[in-house]
Amino acid sequence: MSTQEMSKDEFTAEDGRDVPRYQALSRSEIEKIAENPIEVRDVTEDERSFYYEHGWVKLPELISPEQAAEFARLAEEIEASEPPLALPAHQDAGFRAWSQVSMRHEEFARLCYAPNLGKVAAKLMSNPYFGKRQALRSSDTLQRKAPEKTGGAPTDWHQDVTYFPLDRDGMLVVWIALVDMTPDMGTMRFVDKSHHMGRFGLSPSFLDNNLLDVFPGIAENSTISPPLTMRAGDATVHDAGTIHSAPSNTTDRKRWVYACGYIPADARYTGGKHPAYDRLNLPVGEPLNHPTMPLVGTF
Repeated sequence: MSTQEMSKDEFTAEDGRDVPRYQALSRSEIEKIAENPIEVRDVTEDERSFYYEHGWVKLPELISPEQAAEFARLAEEIEASEPPLALPAHQDAGFRAWSQVSMRHEEFARLCYAPNLGKVAAKLMSNPYFGKRQALRSSDTLQRKAPEKTGGAPTDWHQDVTYFPLDRDGMLVVWIALVDMTPDMGTMRFVDKSHHMGRFGLSPSFLDNNLLDVFPGIAENSTISPPLTMRAGDATVHDAGTIHSAPSNTTDRKRWVYACGYIPADARYTGGKHPAYDRLNLPVGEPLNHPTMPLVGTF
């Protein structure tokens, strides 16, 4: 299966934005990918415990530095040849995202759909209340934050969970560094244990509503995770309910990240508005049974 054969996207205007539409990978394509996945290490019990308590965890060398470097090389090619997902003009001008790159580039599919990465997601979203869970691949995004002098401004504090039409918690994001990153490049920061605080409500977007300004009690009663230095191949994972942000990239280097989102297979669709879900014709109140969200990991 070549990269060209996986080029299945088309761009259409919805609500004033260019929103990419994608054709799901077939079951045979996913099975072929699973036969030759990118190598992903397992999580330890200490890492699982830390994640459950804190709502985030750093996973050193989740993939090899060499593999991360290859992804960074591919990222530069994609930046030069493909239009990024359009964002409203008032948002971070230095942030660019290429959505669902796994549906066009086999190398990224070999990671996003890797059974071992799915297993990592399933393990981390499992807990004493929900028990052992299965993980559905939800989305993947190649992300670039430019240097601050060309627009790489901070990403405001926000929760992911409030934007998604899911009836229960457990969604998570695996955020993989493709280049070496010092904190001044804008590595992730988390409000520690904020996944236990509940949902702080809708805002127009991820990037224009700082929860710590809107709700000052969050900062007054919480601690912020320390600045993180990451090597290429390291990852952070955060629960969708964990409040997080990324500072400015004050260096002269691009910050390249590959983010993979996973949802628990027991989640059900609420019918709430979301551009990625609206077009799938999912039945309200039922599990998210759709080819774009296949089962990829079991604990």
